[in-house]
Amino acid sequence: MDNSIQFPLSGAVTQSINPWDFWIKSLSSQLGFINIRNVTSSDYRIEQEIIEDVASYGRQIGQITDVLKVLIDHSAMGDLQEDQKQTIGRFEKMISEIEQVKKKWKTPKNLLSEIDTMLSEIRALKTESPATYELAVNKIEEALGKKAK
Repeated sequence: MDNSIQFPLSGAVTQSINPWDFWIKSLSSQLGFINIRNVTSSDYRIEQEIIEDVASYGRQIGQITDVLKVLIDHSAMGDLQEDQKQTIGRFEKMISEIEQVKKKWKTPKNLLSEIDTMLSEIRALKTESPATYELAVNKIEEALGKKAK
């Protein structure tokens, strides 16, 4: 019996569902006198591609935060006025609070769930894109210190 066959809705399904997004899209971009767009930009198509294919807003803000932290860590704070030092202090406190939230979610249970999801996606690659599947397997084996096939 071939266990690689999957019927509709028989495999792992992961989908982010935003009820507001569904209702807003179903009502078009105009609701009464209020214009509603999912992305506000001078060219929303470019913005949409960036957040879908390059980096989400969270990832972009995270990268900016990382860069600012490096700059703060390597700057002389002695020249700053007291209110400027307080501003940096609030920023560093925010970074610390964000890290605490991330640590809270980085539990072994969540990590194992992410690994299960990743393995399921890699298994799907075996039939969808054998070359990509082989690259993924080789990369995992290399990372775990095993000899690639």
